[in-house]
Amino acid sequence: MFEKVVFAYERNKSIREVARELNISHAKVRKILITCGVLQYNKTNDALMALNSGKTIREIAMEWNCSKSAVHSYLPYMKGTYKGETPSANALRIRKYRKNNIEGQEASK
Repeated sequence: MFEKVVFAYERNKSIREVARELNISHAKVRKILITCGVLQYNKTNDALMALNSGKTIREIAMEWNCSKSAVHSYLPYMKGTYKGETPSANALRIRKYRKNNIEGQEASK
């Protein structure tokens, strides 16, 4: 997914166009581009420095007078992407649990 986003952005230079083309949110496109180092924002550097100095996302949001989600939107992916191509071991366990749980519910009907 990351490669597709970067390739489409290099072609279009528009986050919204890439989002429309790949049918994902523009916030996800921006976050992927930040993660890949294609886009750089001062707020990204500020947030990373604050986190490295021990501040929490909540503290940064309070300083910036914004939501925690807004702070997260300027940070690169740190744990992988939701429903990504290479899920973590924990994500695989959760998927297996959910699948088994759904199958168990259907069998008891």
